[in-house]
Amino acid sequence: MAYSVIHPDFQSEQWCMQLIQSASTVAIPWPSRPHPAPGDHPCSLFAQTLNTPTGVRAGYAMWKRNPQEDCIGEACLLVSMGTGMNYYPETLHGGMCAALIDEAMGLLVFRKMDWATGVGSGTVTASIEIKLRGRIRTPGVCLIRAWADEEEAKKQGKNWVEMRKLWARAAIEDGVGNILMEARYLFIQPKKSETL
Repeated sequence: MAYSVIHPDFQSEQWCMQLIQSASTVAIPWPSRPHPAPGDHPCSLFAQTLNTPTGVRAGYAMWKRNPQEDCIGEACLLVSMGTGMNYYPETLHGGMCAALIDEAMGLLVFRKMDWATGVGSGTVTASIEIKLRGRIRTPGVCLIRAWADEEEAKKQGKNWVEMRKLWARAAIEDGVGNILMEARYLFIQPKKSETL
């Protein structure tokens, strides 16, 4: 999947363009923010409510491959934010940080599970442990990275995608690699007999 246009907020940041143009990254869909977003999209928070010049102005989703094994890569989400999501002046609200982490984690699950779209997939967030490390400035661009925490699966002799409880980690970074937020995440895959 290639984005037809790269938003000017990303074009103006050299670090963004290096990531977008890297041989180790490939553009992937952002299911909860398609372009253009239909009016009846089920993920209205990112598709409609925050899709404004003062909200989430632009996004670019990627999969960053591991040189040894593609399935061990990480989901990357570049986001350009306006000032309509602040708590303090020029500072992103902590709840919005959690929502952005949740989006990147969703991209990770969709990609690792080989789902074409995550909408209606059934996997749900069970818990998020967040540590704030620094201020996320607005307006501005940040990178959210998410990767599978394979340790629990290894303990049980399984692959990560075979687990019912999917542990993952994420970070929000600025353009020079400073980690501004870290998260540990738990997704639950409903049992085959369960419906959401």
